[in-house]
Amino acid sequence: MESVKETAIKLELPKNTSWVFCNGGIDNEEPSDINQWFINKGASVRDVISFLCRKDVLPNKRFLVIFLLLSTVREKMDPLVETFSTFWQELRGTDQILCLCDNENAFTSWKDLIETRCGVDISGRCIYELSFAEVNGTILSLWSKNRRAIRFLPCGGESKVPLEKKFERSLNALEVLCVNQCEGGNEDRVAIEENFYKGGNVSWKNSAKLDFADVADQVIKLLMYSYDEQTPRIPVLLMMDDFDDVEKVYDLQQVIETECTEKNIQSAKVILLNCMRSESSEVGLLVIDLLKKTPVFSPDGVRHDILNQVLSGEVKLESIERSDPRCNKNRTYYVILRKFEDVLENLKYRMKLNIDYLEKLYVNLGSGFGVKDTREQIAQNELFRCFREYRKMFCETESAHLLKNKLMNLKMELHLARQFLEREKADTYSGILSCLSKEISAERMEKVVRKYQFICKPRHNPNPKDKINLIYASVVLSHFKLESQCVMPYPELIKILVQVLNEPTPSNDSLPLFFIAVVLMWPMPPDLWHRDLGRLILQMKTAYHNALKEVYNGKSPIVHFVLGNMPGYRRLVHIRAIQRCITDAEEQFASLWRNGKIWKEKKVRELLRRVSGAVSHGRIQADTFIPHLRLEVIPMYQSQISGYADGSKVSFFLGFSMKGPLALDIEPQC
Repeated sequence: MESVKETAIKLELPKNTSWVFCNGGIDNEEPSDINQWFINKGASVRDVISFLCRKDVLPNKRFLVIFLLLSTVREKMDPLVETFSTFWQELRGTDQILCLCDNENAFTSWKDLIETRCGVDISGRCIYELSFAEVNGTILSLWSKNRRAIRFLPCGGESKVPLEKKFERSLNALEVLCVNQCEGGNEDRVAIEENFYKGGNVSWKNSAKLDFADVADQVIKLLMYSYDEQTPRIPVLLMMDDFDDVEKVYDLQQVIETECTEKNIQSAKVILLNCMRSESSEVGLLVIDLLKKTPVFSPDGVRHDILNQVLSGEVKLESIERSDPRCNKNRTYYVILRKFEDVLENLKYRMKLNIDYLEKLYVNLGSGFGVKDTREQIAQNELFRCFREYRKMFCETESAHLLKNKLMNLKMELHLARQFLEREKADTYSGILSCLSKEISAERMEKVVRKYQFICKPRHNPNPKDKINLIYASVVLSHFKLESQCVMPYPELIKILVQVLNEPTPSNDSLPLFFIAVVLMWPMPPDLWHRDLGRLILQMKTAYHNALKEVYNGKSPIVHFVLGNMPGYRRLVHIRAIQRCITDAEEQFASLWRNGKIWKEKKVRELLRRVSGAVSHGRIQADTFIPHLRLEVIPMYQSQISGYADGSKVSFFLGFSMKGPLALDIEPQC
């Protein structure tokens, strides 16, 4: 008879990955009841466990004992409890033991039995929220030969399920990336990644490739794969390669949401990720820096002004070359520059477009709480650094073709007025709004208003954007210095607003127009202008989607103003005014805003006007001072009205964001 040591050497268990299965059964033998098991088999099982746990058979910490509980264990003398107790004693703890339970009831009963028998809490060593398919798939994925033979999908709690080949073939619109797809190495992985980061196509080696198609049905099938219940625990990440038509991506999102609703799938999670490549050739600041170092655009005043004109598209490169006294010497540079002439002539326009877009993003969108956080402020500081360089290049030079006439003619005066506004970052509504958050002087803001008043004189044929910006500038100035002579009388401001509303407005200017119209015309005594505000609110929501649809997911609209108690300009209370009532510390204010305690402060409640309304289909119909006029308001947090039935009376503070009016601090109305 072999000794224990000889048997251990023969088995060579530590040298290979070994699986030892035991369900207590022996071929052609009837299952034992509890008493028979203890008498006939208990001692043998204890001997085998003692053998396996010997350091010379299986070194400590080199193996895992898995208890697979597919039914509920209820008896404290059950053989499984005895087996667990033996392993627990031999291994001196539960670190090498894992229990997989079929359901929560099985887990609770098992945990209680083990605690009674061994005096230990094994909650941390149990998994009980997995289906049998997930348990089976997880165990199969651990078996080394299956890691390449079978493709596995991730499930809840780091579990896995096998992806059946027949099911995968039915997903002909998708290319599915499995959790074990990259195992075993890939010789060209580095080259593939480098190609991707230089602008190459997306592939599953980087993420996943997906051609746009009618994929909603297949996405839902994949989402619900191996789930019996209607609540999937892990999302589908749907990745698309450089899809330019973002509107169609939004359409796909709507189709997927409809499919989930029709199939009564709860808490469905589908993440749409459009991987878009950026060109490595149109970082503006780097291009300008490079051009300044060439002899063609040397850093003296005249050549700097010429560079400005070229990058603004005002002067052709060949014209500069013809008039350059160093033309022959610089010929090589001109040859190179002509290859990129189209890029150079549009550089100022593209830079301004990007700066304005990012400014609009940072001013109107924030964290999930409707206020800015530290990370967003860092990003905004970087944007300001880029704008500062842009300003040096394009806003601090006097164009030579305008300076030929020393008599400051009208064209020159208008040019200088617009150049000043661009230099002050006050040539867009978002730039003007951002002045409220900056420490700028009332005098500078007065100058901004005066420039717009000059530009908006009828003889200068101002465009709608100029008039809209004049309204914003006057509103912002009123917060710095209400008594200023530059602040337009409120009725005059409304008159200009109505005038712009009656004019054709470019789509790019729709959002700021509708926002300021809703803010200024919200009915409040004695000012009861309203001009079909319900329609304006709907138009604002549409404009918000069109302007920010590519970036607003995962962000909340910034609350620019809250409705105050006073008439005229003082009806608009800026967030900074609310902050000054409480604290100067940004982090403390953000904390008070997030937890809602800000609205309970006496000074804040005295400053703001409380509005009443009724809950209706997840929205609030706000009462106004005009009979029979109710306006739809969105709760800042949907959870605040989740417990209210339709028709419930509530009161709230009214916040104004670009997405629409928001209800803050919702309370039941007494």
